[in-house]
This record gives sequence, C-alpha cells and structure tokens, in this order.
Amino acid sequence: MKSKDFAEALRQLADVLAAPYPDAPLVGAMRDLAAVFEVAPIAPVATLVKRLGARDLHLVSESPTLGDIADVFAPLQLFLAGHAKAAVVADLRLVGNFLTKNSHAGVNSLLQRAPQILVPPARTLPASQPIREDLVAKYLKRLEDARSDDPRFMAVYRELSTDPEIGKLEAVALAKRFAGTPATARAAALKKLLAHHRALMTFKAKSESRDGRSAA
Repeated sequence: MKSKDFAEALRQLADVLAAPYPDAPLVGAMRDLAAVFEVAPIAPVATLVKRLGARDLHLVSESPTLGDIADVFAPLQLFLAGHAKAAVVADLRLVGNFLTKNSHAGVNSLLQRAPQILVPPARTLPASQPIREDLVAKYLKRLEDARSDDPRFMAVYRELSTDPEIGKLEAVALAKRFAGTPATARAAALKKLLAHHRALMTFKAKSESRDGRSAA
C-alpha cells in the first residue's frame, strides 16, 4: 500500500471520529499522522515505517501521543482482519507496532521530524567550470603558427595533450576553431586536431611532389 493511500485512509478515519467528537484531540492527531505519511507519498508504507524505525527520532513527549492513536489501531486491526485485504492489515499492524514502540512521543513531534528523515537532501550538482579562453587562445595561436611545420606542431600537440589545465571544454573549442570539426569529448577533440594536421601534411607533401615533377 502506498503511503498516500494510507494517509487518505487515516483522514477518513479521522472524519469518522470527528462526527461525534469534533473537538477531540485524537481527531487532530489522526490527521497529523496522515500528514506524516504524505511526506513520502509514493513510498510503500512498510518502507516508510522501516526508515522511521531505523533512526533515533528524538521525539518529544507531549499530548496527544502516538500511544493514543495506537489505542485506536488495536481494535481496528481486529475488525479489519476479517474484512480488509491482507496487505492492508499487514501495513496497519506495522504502523500500530511503531506507534506502540514510541507510545510516549507526541504526534506533532513526529510530524516535525518526519521530513528530515524521509525526504532525501537535494543533490547539489558541482558547479560547472567556465572555459579557459586564455588557454584556448594561447594554444590556438601556437597551433596556427606551427601549421606547416610537422616537428614544431607535434611538440605543441604533445604539450597540449598532457596539459592538465586543458579540459574537455578547451579541447573541444580548439578542435572547432583549428580543425573546423565538432567534438564532444577531450580525447576525441585531440584526435581531430591530430587528424587535421596529418591531412594538411599529406596535402603539402603531394603538392610539393607535383611541383617537383612540373619543374623537371
């Protein structure tokens, strides 16, 4: 049974109790308990009770207590045992046992503590680092200056490849600006830089070979 469905059942029970005793503290306590189960609405009741039971709740003793609600649950369990689904009865028994175990604690105290236990903290994503445009500009100029000089280019390329400050963003930007090709990862971007250079060297060698034959 999902916690939101259990919470709705508790509210309906509170409405039944409110008919003859509209101002009874137990009515408000039942609705507060329903609010506890609405903290994690899609979690199974058994999971929610297990999470609560696994922690030292540090609950405050105040009236109305969880024990007051447990006193209502006891006869309700007996009644539902022969009429409700087994899963509903099992969930009611789990909740009843939890209430009895913490019978001296106040319902409002549980309502205050439940979100701290049942709601996981929001994930904090690491802040994205801005692209180092200064590094991109520096290496782009050195690559352009060494474009037609293979040994010089390879020296710059080796330095670039091993520079820990050249991350994915910088490498991708260099591949786009120097080679004119897109990339989505650092390694792929570096490969495209090298492939572009080798293509230029091949073209240069063929041009020089043709020029040599023409001169002869």
